[in-house]
Amino acid sequence: MSTLTRTQKKKIADALTRGIKDPVIAKVLDIAVEDVAKERKTKGLSCKQVTETRYEYWKKLLYAGKSLTEIGELYGVSPYSVKLMLWKKEKFSMMDVRKKISAERTDNSRRARTSASFNW
Repeated sequence: MSTLTRTQKKKIADALTRGIKDPVIAKVLDIAVEDVAKERKTKGLSCKQVTETRYEYWKKLLYAGKSLTEIGELYGVSPYSVKLMLWKKEKFSMMDVRKKISAERTDNSRRARTSASFNW
């Protein structure tokens, strides 16, 4: 194990908040997996917590309008895997996402129509 720089520690912390696994972080930063695991543990995070964080982050991205394909590319998994894991672990339905996005668009459209003013 080596001593991590401040920059590496910050990058590890940022990656963990997005639910990225230790081996992926280690590969990207070109450091030992054990160093990443040690840093994760100093932050009081278990592997399970990181995984749960990943699913929450995926849901945020979906609600923000990202596609399953975009999320899959970010995490190196297939779009189907994203959808399957969210349903299997969280009972999270894509229909819920579509309904929420559609409702937001409808609300924005209504606001635009009712707030339109004419300068006569």
